[in-house]
Amino acid sequence: MVYYTQSHYGHSTYKECHTGNPLVFTTHDGIEVYAGGSSRSGGWWKMNPLPDLAMGPDSEVKKGYNQLKVDTKGLNMEGWKCMKVLEERTPPAVLEMDFPDYGVPRDCDVAFWMALALDIREQGLKRVHAMCMGGHGRTGIQLACLRWHLASEEERKAWPDANALISEIRTHYCNKAVEADKQQEYVGYMCGIPCGKMLGFHKYSGSTTTTKTTYGSKKANLTASNRDLLECDSCDLIIWEDDKVYELEHNDLCYDHSCTGHMTDITEMAVKRSLNADADLYQICIKTLDVCSNVSGFSFGILNEDLMEKMHGKEWKKILDRLMSQNGKTSVRGKMLRQLHDELKNPTADNVLVCLYDSSTDPRVDEHIQGSYDKKHTRNIRTWKKCGFCASSTSPDRLSVAYQHNGGKQSARMCCPDCMVASGLEFTEQLEPGHFKNEVFFNKKMYKIVPGVSPQSILTAKTLRPENKTQTYSEAEWDDFDDDADIVLNFDDQKGTITQTGGKTLESSDYDALTPAEKAEWTADLLDEYGLEALPDDEIERGLIELGLTSAELKQAQAEFLRKKNDVKDLDALLEIDEDSIEGYFSDTDSVDSIYDDDNVDPKYGDNNKEEE
Repeated sequence: MVYYTQSHYGHSTYKECHTGNPLVFTTHDGIEVYAGGSSRSGGWWKMNPLPDLAMGPDSEVKKGYNQLKVDTKGLNMEGWKCMKVLEERTPPAVLEMDFPDYGVPRDCDVAFWMALALDIREQGLKRVHAMCMGGHGRTGIQLACLRWHLASEEERKAWPDANALISEIRTHYCNKAVEADKQQEYVGYMCGIPCGKMLGFHKYSGSTTTTKTTYGSKKANLTASNRDLLECDSCDLIIWEDDKVYELEHNDLCYDHSCTGHMTDITEMAVKRSLNADADLYQICIKTLDVCSNVSGFSFGILNEDLMEKMHGKEWKKILDRLMSQNGKTSVRGKMLRQLHDELKNPTADNVLVCLYDSSTDPRVDEHIQGSYDKKHTRNIRTWKKCGFCASSTSPDRLSVAYQHNGGKQSARMCCPDCMVASGLEFTEQLEPGHFKNEVFFNKKMYKIVPGVSPQSILTAKTLRPENKTQTYSEAEWDDFDDDADIVLNFDDQKGTITQTGGKTLESSDYDALTPAEKAEWTADLLDEYGLEALPDDEIERGLIELGLTSAELKQAQAEFLRKKNDVKDLDALLEIDEDSIEGYFSDTDSVDSIYDDDNVDPKYGDNNKEEE
């Protein structure tokens, strides 16, 4: 994680996300639980002494076995102190879990976690280590489940739902712990507690490990060099920060009015390429033999020696060796060059996907870079270039490709963030997850991806989608809705619906046209009008918003409707249900869905609710 803070002089500083194997929590009886990610200098094999139990995805925990081996041998060196230092260490108990990236354990149910907690205590274990690759999503699941099942009953009272439990882990470890809705749902189910409100997740397709968390003063002027790349946390919209047309920035509501999500800054993960710890998540461009951002990659193909010879000639091996010697192994570029070298020497597969050209080097792009590494003194051909539309000098990591149509002809040009905003363009993700780890689909073909070599995400420009803003209300129009007329309920026995006339309400078409902010204001007005402190569950919330009714009025409406249908339910008992039990009542009888007109619903329960579908 990168935390941005503002100094007294207005300068931004940062520190990296967790590294190594930090202690996350200690149980009431002294069991210490550590965590880390193999790509962030973590791993159980790096602990000294080793933990009593190491657990995590099988592909990750297995990395430690070879690290404990010692290949150096001594002949006639009995009793030498240096040889004792080289003695192999024996792995501890290791739990190799079937645990896909961004997923949940495939075969670990509630009984497993309960039994694991008992085993840890019965075996007398005092040090446990949980891990995955980045140390975030899958590690967060393990930590949350361990925290719950190793806790006392008194401690568990502090975590009424999975939201609170995961938030506890984030507070003491990393605020990227647990990375998807289904992971939060799994934690709730494994711990026997409600899921709770969904936490904020970066649903970014790559296994990202960085995000901006706090902000200093607002940027005075947005330029091509400082615009943030924003992604909606609900839909698939990805767009540059906008101060010209739609005025979008981090934490704003989604540009698409049919979506209830918020825009999240993903610049650190998709654009910036400076963190050595994240080098495994970056891609290398074969033409520049340098790092390439997710928005600047343009042409892609399969990695092999023939490709290297085509791009750099028969001396490509010498060129690669020379660049490795010029770039230290601790630098981002140096690390990636070595990973490329290793992949070419020992190929993982015959269909490894790589970036061939970025936006500034592809021969199909106007004014592209034509440099090469033929001369020994050439260390880099990647450089800032002018935007093909506004001629502003821009970092190659921020240049995408857009097309200009002129007189029936189409030309590809480098396009900076400023011009993308002004032209009404967004990004679309071209990679789709494969069936197994390190597999992706690109243009409907399956490829392997290699960390630190292949793209984790490919973002290409396209025309911005419709705003879906059908109507907005002025403050005067909003205040014109009738607050004081009597509420009249209209029953339709055949359709099984209840509608309202009178009172402070909106017609279905009017309600659908409201923006998310206006809907929130409408809800707040109802709470104030009827003296409610909070809304019950979602179904009741919908009824309150649609009909403008209190819970008592909803119960009366349900009772009257059942009476009209000659239902055998005890109506008097129904009307005696107290306010606190209204949620339980509707979960055990006819749902609100069955008595309200389907056309008169909040959009989040309709076609736009992707999760419900």
